[in-house]
Amino acid sequence: MTLGVVGPTDRLKILEAVSKQPEVWTGLVDPLATEVREKLASLRHEPPWKQGMEIALHVRQRLSLAATSRFEPEALLAEWKIPVSEVRLESRTVDALSVWGARCGPAIIVNRSGHHGRLNGRRATVCHEIGHLLMDRDAGLPVGEVLGGRVPQEIEQRASSFAAELLIPREFAYQRVIECQDADTELGLLSAWFGVSREILAWQVRNGAPSGLPNALRAVLIGYVSEPQKF
Repeated sequence: MTLGVVGPTDRLKILEAVSKQPEVWTGLVDPLATEVREKLASLRHEPPWKQGMEIALHVRQRLSLAATSRFEPEALLAEWKIPVSEVRLESRTVDALSVWGARCGPAIIVNRSGHHGRLNGRRATVCHEIGHLLMDRDAGLPVGEVLGGRVPQEIEQRASSFAAELLIPREFAYQRVIECQDADTELGLLSAWFGVSREILAWQVRNGAPSGLPNALRAVLIGYVSEPQKF
């Protein structure tokens, strides 16, 4: 299943890392996961990106995080007793895996060589995997399918929007940037405080706009995104 996605050396490293993960008591995360399951049921007719954003807002509320508060994903996982381990792969296309089996996990394994394996990229990656652990715990996929690139696009889109909203709420990002005098300076300040890339910030500002962006602001933001044709 993994042919053409990761090489045999990386497959071995990943399977060894998975096999070393202990079984973790989930009593600290189960109540929130139950709430997430119920909320997802009420959002089942919404698009995946909307589901991810709404679940992230619910999680921030349950954690008593104000819109101005910085979220620390690995601190939360430590509180939940869920380990975050690392592996260094030859491939840079795999950022991380969330693992949960009958006698293994939950746990998150981060690829130190991944495109988003360090600094702010790591924070977004870990938030993405927290999204999987909360939203997809009842519908996981075998390791072979995940490494083979067979994860449904909708699941990944939902986890990505969850991560962005968990790190910095879109409505707050939009209000801060739209009210400032210098968008570049404000983006720098927000990026440093919330620990997010300017690309995530640009998308969050756009997603928080109630009725489109002023042309001048759009021109600034689009310079930070990797796929401007989708902005």
